[in-house]
Amino acid sequence: MPNKCTPLHPVGWRVLILNFDDTYFFQPRLLQLGHAVDLRDIKGTRYLCARETMEMINKRIEEQEKCITFIGKGDFHYITFVFLRRFSFPFTLLLIDNHLDIKDTFEGYVSCGSWLKEAIELPHLRRVIFIGDGQEKKTYFDKIYFVCSEDDIMKRLDQDPVYISIDKDAIDPAYIKTSFDQGSISLDTLLRILSALPKQKVIGMDICGEPDGFSLLDHGRSEKINLHIVSVFSPFSPPIGGAVGASAA
Repeated sequence: MPNKCTPLHPVGWRVLILNFDDTYFFQPRLLQLGHAVDLRDIKGTRYLCARETMEMINKRIEEQEKCITFIGKGDFHYITFVFLRRFSFPFTLLLIDNHLDIKDTFEGYVSCGSWLKEAIELPHLRRVIFIGDGQEKKTYFDKIYFVCSEDDIMKRLDQDPVYISIDKDAIDPAYIKTSFDQGSISLDTLLRILSALPKQKVIGMDICGEPDGFSLLDHGRSEKINLHIVSVFSPFSPPIGGAVGASAA
């Protein structure tokens, strides 16, 4: 049987936590909100993943509509591709990331740096609205639109449902330290973008970009950001408490 997301509130949003490693054991309040799926027994999942291994992972994770899924470190961002393949209707991807993951990788594999290149070939993915590093703002593919404000996002949205994928390496390192080079988005800006979206159009979301190492301070900051994101979609989530950022150190 697939693992079930835990109901978060009456509207139907749920939280699912994927344990590819021990990252989320440092985030007990987040663990209390959702159901954790233990994937640590599956080998060969960090950075890149063989397609047959990806199918094994797919069978272990339930359908993701109206589910907030925490993936772990940015090393596992390719899991977003697994989720996007499941939609059988036209949709838009809102991608917040410091990197445009359209690089080539080894044949037979999908990586954290190549998954978007695979995703844009999906017939039901109509467009990608990308918020991230300005260095890569070129027209690589007709489906990718670069935006820098809430107004730009709203202009690009149409009637299609929206799936959201967030890599927290887009956030300024004053708020969180991730395992990749980071952008300059503030936490307030991120939450403002998410709050501006029409919630009835959002069909799912995943979040990655957890810290490396064993720093309780870094994991505590990351957990607060995760809880803030959940609170945008769930008025019934518990109080977060405490500041996030350099001043909280």
